[in-house]
Amino acid sequence: MIRRNKEILSLYASEIITADSTDLNQTFIEELRAYKFQDGETIADIGGGIGSRSLIMSMLPLKLTIYTTEINKQLLQYQNTLYKGLPNKFRYNKVEVIKGSKNQTNLPTDRFDKILMTNTFHHLKKVPEMLSSIHDNLKPNGTLFVLEDLRSNQFIPYCIHQITEEDLIDKMAATDFVFVEKIWIGKQSLFIYNKK
Repeated sequence: MIRRNKEILSLYASEIITADSTDLNQTFIEELRAYKFQDGETIADIGGGIGSRSLIMSMLPLKLTIYTTEINKQLLQYQNTLYKGLPNKFRYNKVEVIKGSKNQTNLPTDRFDKILMTNTFHHLKKVPEMLSSIHDNLKPNGTLFVLEDLRSNQFIPYCIHQITEEDLIDKMAATDFVFVEKIWIGKQSLFIYNKK
């Protein structure tokens, strides 16, 4: 799908075409647009999983520096294999894979314009420590994006860990982040915070 749609992704990034125009997942395109990536930005994807988001970000026709973190050894190995196996002609940007931990990202400090946490927040075991680490990683006025499926009192079948919107808001309120806005991406909530 990525190879087949590389040119389409380029057109999405420059908003020449809309998500309704093709068969790509519309909510994912909405999510990418919400991040408003700009040339020269340094981005981190916390809890990158199998690396699909970072891979697609690496194909956007922008000059981005991209890092992805993961604590699961198998997923880290998968990501490294994925990025090494994809020929450079299919990517604009390199992705750095970093082994994180339960209480810190292991990313450089004051380096990132934007940090993404996509369906990762509910997995955090040491929330204050991890958010402090993320805060340190962001540049002054950097932005944290937290995307979660927060359907209240509804079991989410693909994950045993659950969090409510109230829990997320309370945990973020105890940090040095400033709430900017919440937007809907399909059925998921995207919370946007700036570094104080």
